Amino acid sequence: MGSEKYPDENSFDMFIKKHGGSDNASTDCERVKFQMSMPSDTYRKAQLLSSMSKDNHPMGKFMWGNTESIKTKPSLNGINVYERLGDFREKNYSSHYMTLVVQSQGRVIVLRNLMILVTQS
Repeated sequence: MGSEKYPDENSFDMFIKKHGGSDNASTDCERVKFQMSMPSDTYRKAQLLSSMSKDNHPMGKFMWGNTESIKTKPSLNGINVYERLGDFREKNYSSHYMTLVVQSQGRVIVLRNLMILVTQS
């Protein structure tokens, strides 16, 4: 339909889709509902960081996957992804590689004691 300000029919819909979003509308007896969603810049930031990483750094290798990259291709190459993930976790997820950060408006002594309690259990 368009409007005086935006005369092209479905121009808003095309704009949303062009930028990776989606929209929908529905009408019932008493109201019209319009919904739209736009992708988060989080993924774009991650892709940017990945593209800027040093050669052979894990950050530059793999961000997301699909059935082909996570299941089909590894299977064709005799790779057990579940086993590889377990090996990666065993090698890299260790407390001596980690840092705990706590942010709160609470009293420092209370937070300190709480963190001691939590990390020693």
